[in-house]
This record gives sequence, C-alpha cells and structure tokens, in this order.
Amino acid sequence: MCECVCDRMDSFVLAETFKYLYLLFSDKDNLLIDVDEYIFSTEAHFLPLFLSTQMHNGHNLTSSLVCMSVCLFVSVSLSVCLFFCVCLYVCLFVCVCMFIFVSVCLYVSVCLSICLCISICLFVFLCMSVCLSVCACMSIFCVCLFVSACLSIYLCMSICLFICLCVSACLSVSLYVYQSVCLCISLSVCLFFCVCLSVCVCLPVCLFVSLCLSVCLYLSACLSVYLCMSICLSLCLCVSACLSVFFIEWVSLLVRDEWHVIVLPVCMYILQKVAK
Repeated sequence: MCECVCDRMDSFVLAETFKYLYLLFSDKDNLLIDVDEYIFSTEAHFLPLFLSTQMHNGHNLTSSLVCMSVCLFVSVSLSVCLFFCVCLYVCLFVCVCMFIFVSVCLYVSVCLSICLCISICLFVFLCMSVCLSVCACMSIFCVCLFVSACLSIYLCMSICLFICLCVSACLSVSLYVYQSVCLCISLSVCLFFCVCLSVCVCLPVCLFVSLCLSVCLYLSACLSVYLCMSICLSLCLCVSACLSVFFIEWVSLLVRDEWHVIVLPVCMYILQKVAK
C-alpha cells in the first residue's frame, strides 16, 4: 500500500505546476511564445488576446460568418445542381441508347418480316404454278385417254359390223353373192371412211382444245404470279423508303441537337405503357 502511494502522481503536476514554474522563472528568450500576447486559464491553457478584440468587433465577425455561410450554401447548391445535371445527363444518354437500340431492333424485325412474307408468297406462287401445271398435264392426259377410248370403241364397232357383215354374206352367199359382196364392200368402205373422218376431225379438235386450255391456264398463272410479285415489291419499296426517310430525319435531328423532340415523346410513351 505504501509503494502504491509513493508511485502516485497527479496529472496537474506536469500539466499546470511545472508549466507555471517554467513560465515564471525562465527568460523570455527561452520561451517559444510571447506571454504578453496570451492569457492563461486556471489549468494553464493559454488563449490569444486577439480573440477578445475580434469578439468586441461584432460587425466584422458577423459579416465574415454571413459570407462564409453564403459561400458554403452556394458551394453546396452548385454541388447538388451538378449532381442532378450529371444524373439527368446519364438518364438521357441511357434513354437515347435505348431508343437507338429499339429503333434498330424494329428496323431489323420489319426487314425480316418483309423477307419472310416475300419468301412465303413466292413459295405459295410456286406451289400454285406446280398445281396448275399438274392440272394441265392431267387434263391433257384425260383428253388423250378419251380420244383413245373413242378410237377403240370405233374400232370395236367396226370389227363387230365387219364380222356381222361377213356372217350375213356367208349365209346368203348362195343367193345373193354379188349383191352381198357389193353391199359389204360398200358398207365397209363407208364405215372405214366414217372412222377415218371421225379420227381425223375429233382428234385434232380435242388436242387443240386441250392445248388452248393448258396455255390459258399457264398464262393466267404466270400473270397472277407476276402481279403478286410486283405488288409485293412495290410494298417493300414503299416501306423501305418510309423507313429511310424516318431514319434520315432522325439522324438530322440528332445532328442538330434536337434529340429531345424524339426522345421525350418516346420516353413518355414507354413510361405510360409501363405504368399501365
């Protein structure tokens, strides 16, 4: 317990007592400060005397405080305005980039849809032309079958008539040989001429009619395909011209720094759609 008391020393010994002793008994040349320009508190804290003179001159202090507060307010306001301007510029830049991206996507989708429509139309037209060609070929084949059936029927009829005539001639050869032979020959010649006449007349007529029908069908199919292709090409040219004019006007507006004319309405429209 005695050792603890002997080793104990209060803080004011060094902070106050020795400081005052040093200030009292030292020379002014050895001091780092001029003690006449300072006042000391009870705890040896030295305060400069010019603070008291500034406190008495209240107008200068108030004006300086007002100036400092105004400067601080202006600096803070400028910082806030600069921050909001930077945020607005970033938002507008993002909106412009999004608008450009959406425009490019729309343009690409329109081009792809137009190409797809043209390819579908061409495929449909090719299928129609193939079907029409097949129908024409089938019609020609049916006409040929009809003509061959007619010829076979005529041939069978002539053979039957010839057989009948031969049988009748054989039965009546004893009585009417000469008359029967003449009659058979005349009938056979007439029948042969009738068959030849029917073949020579009906076959070219049927072939000519089928050829005319197939030519008409082919011409109508070609004309319809060309008409549809011309309509599709004209529509594609109109759409591409409109898109090109819109793109040129948009680029000219961007070049003239009038981008807000486009961006703001589009942004408002997108915000309305998002809100809905």
